[in-house]
Amino acid sequence: MFKFHLFALVNAAAILGITLPAVAEDDAPEMRLTPKEVAKVPTRTAGTGTSGLPAVTTTVLFGDPSKPGLYTIELKVAPNTIIQAHTHRDTRTAMVISGLWYFGYGPKNEKNAVKVLPSGSFCTEPTGQAHFPRTGSEGARSSSSPPRDPVNDHLLTPQNCALLIIDYQPIQVTSVASRDRRELVSNIVAVARVAKLYDLPVVLSTVNVKTGINQPMITQITDIVPGEPIDRTTVNAWEDEDFYAAVKATRRKKLLVCALWTEVCLCFPVLDAIKENYEVYPIIDAVGGTSPEAHQLAVHRMIQAGAKPVSWVQLICELQRDWQRKGTAGDFAKILFAVEGH
Repeated sequence: MFKFHLFALVNAAAILGITLPAVAEDDAPEMRLTPKEVAKVPTRTAGTGTSGLPAVTTTVLFGDPSKPGLYTIELKVAPNTIIQAHTHRDTRTAMVISGLWYFGYGPKNEKNAVKVLPSGSFCTEPTGQAHFPRTGSEGARSSSSPPRDPVNDHLLTPQNCALLIIDYQPIQVTSVASRDRRELVSNIVAVARVAKLYDLPVVLSTVNVKTGINQPMITQITDIVPGEPIDRTTVNAWEDEDFYAAVKATRRKKLLVCALWTEVCLCFPVLDAIKENYEVYPIIDAVGGTSPEAHQLAVHRMIQAGAKPVSWVQLICELQRDWQRKGTAGDFAKILFAVEGH
């Protein structure tokens, strides 16, 4: 049996070291179904991804498998059923609930190419990857679910956010009084390294460099993040046309924002962005104000307006989310443990 149901699988998958798709809180209904309650859910013959076989009975527990978005289905497959090789439009993780599931990858369902999966086993069906199952003499039941969409995820992902770094210039750094300045620089450097690792769109901005009043952005940032900072005369970066256009060009609705000082060059654009329906995440341990009180009051004001404050450690862990993401796991550990220790 194949069952697409994540809620009951998360802990078991963690123990086995298997990556399971997570369910977005805003999209997934609360669901607790006993076997007796599942038995009362209407079934239908065949269905999405079951090859149209009458020997396969599909129970849709929630959602619609024919449409984008989350869903959960349960399959009951009759004894001695062979399902020909096929593909899916989405990546799925499945769990065998009962019976034996004979599962393999490839363009043809061949008996010698399958692996026998007893109840409690997991398998994945990657997008576009041909795969095939068959059952033995007792049939099988299974469940399956698609992964969460990294673009529409309610949490931060490398595909749904952009980073704004504003006014990290010598005079601003040296006038911060709400945080140790070495810690401040260390933390904003960590943020820059995070942005580079996960290939986030980054908008850099300075104030009054071209007028000769101020100095350029500190090299600890520009050595990591490429690109020429957008120089402004406006105190509020959001009111600068070039900066505003650069933010729009990222096409991201979740904005990570670091700026000096907290009470001015961070607070003002954060309030404006929230007003324009952006989700805004000030990275609080990478910013600072001219006094502890000024910093704290600005943070309170932003939260009251709807900002979602984060730390840089929370950010990197939220973007990584899974040690099985091998492409970034190594550098993730280097950045994190260089500061936090291990």
